[in-house]
Amino acid sequence: MKVLISVVLTGFCATFLTHRAAAAEPNAVGLSAQAVANKGTLFILGGGKAPDPVYQEFVRLSGGRKARIVLITSAYAYRDEEHVQRRFGGWRSMGADSLVFLDAKSREEADSAKFVIPLTKATAVWIAGGSQSRLMSLCSGTKTEQAVRDVLNRGGVVGGTSAGAAAMSQLMIRYGYTSAVLGQGIGLLSGAVVDQHFSQRGRYGRLLGVLDEHPGLLGIGIDERTAAIVQGNTLRVLGESQVAVCVPAPGQATMVYRFRPNQQADLSKLRGAVALAK
Repeated sequence: MKVLISVVLTGFCATFLTHRAAAAEPNAVGLSAQAVANKGTLFILGGGKAPDPVYQEFVRLSGGRKARIVLITSAYAYRDEEHVQRRFGGWRSMGADSLVFLDAKSREEADSAKFVIPLTKATAVWIAGGSQSRLMSLCSGTKTEQAVRDVLNRGGVVGGTSAGAAAMSQLMIRYGYTSAVLGQGIGLLSGAVVDQHFSQRGRYGRLLGVLDEHPGLLGIGIDERTAAIVQGNTLRVLGESQVAVCVPAPGQATMVYRFRPNQQADLSKLRGAVALAK
């Protein structure tokens, strides 16, 4: 593994990096052209019990009182619908216009046109935690997976925590302690790989190992109780800890930029800064 260079950004540096890239530039993390054009938003939570303002911001971005939110709970094998309703009952106090739970029990159900109807009407999706491997074994290649992508492409919000965060990238970390076992995620981010519970579970080495083998990707490591909000090339941090953006450069040290709550950065400029340092 290459030696990494770590940068904790001051307010001045963070401000410098928030200047928007030109419209013609490709998206730094591989959001689709439709998602960029329609200002779709990813809301990626690193796990743990986040403070209320984090969830309130998700609902606000989703349309506030007009929000139509779908919660996908298939990453965990909940016993029955009553258990799901009890586990996520707090969402009903968030003030959204509608809240629908989708808990696919089979690939056939996840691929059912009837099952995905709520997603076709949603302004936002939240993918709950559990096992990203379980989630993708049920949803990969199904109408549910495509419908989630469609929400983002038409300008909606796709959020998720823990397993739901890991599954957002095309190259997904399935599991692994010191080294990652990889698989295929939903593909909302084709130019980045997401890792969660990042500082709390010591996952720097795991993510950097993935980037050693896939140096064309950005690495986004998100701490617990912390969200990375991505729209276009802009990343904004909300919550209680940090988000690490790891930018590899072949033959050089990997740059690791750490962003604190209420800081933001232009991810395209982070890529460009490393490229210029060659």
